[in-house]
Amino acid sequence: YFTLFNKGVLALVRKFDFGSGAILARVQKTLGVDLETAHGIVSDGSFDLSQTVSEVLEAYYAVRAAGGVGAIIVEAAAAEPRGRIAPGKLRLDDARYIPGLRRLYARIRERCAAVVQQIYHGGRMCLPAVVGDVVAPSAIASKANGVLPRALTLDEIEALVEAFGRAAHR
Repeated sequence: YFTLFNKGVLALVRKFDFGSGAILARVQKTLGVDLETAHGIVSDGSFDLSQTVSEVLEAYYAVRAAGGVGAIIVEAAAAEPRGRIAPGKLRLDDARYIPGLRRLYARIRERCAAVVQQIYHGGRMCLPAVVGDVVAPSAIASKANGVLPRALTLDEIEALVEAFGRAAHR
């Protein structure tokens, strides 16, 4: 999966790099891995109702990292509470989740070159039983679960963009 991801990232970076190589160099320096040659995995293994990193999750990723991959893309963590797809998924919407994620990243880094954290908002894929008020960019029902979300207001969209920024900063 990661090799395909890399090719997509490389194509996107090259599209906006305009031949200078500066953006590619910055991405590779940030990740600490050569995207031209690295292999890695995208993984999804959490389900802990505390929505924090458990010892089981740390072990899950450590086993995957032990294979010598160049990078692991850690499963998506919610940028805000209403964006959670399931009750036991990782979160980045509050600083209390950071210590566990740092432990997880350190454990992965012991065995491979880079850790990439996905950040998400589930939108219309969320379930009312998990988040209450299901919101999305538009009020179009999910084909997967039938949920009809409420369309976000412009103020809510701006707040969501800020939530992603805070999550990335954490």
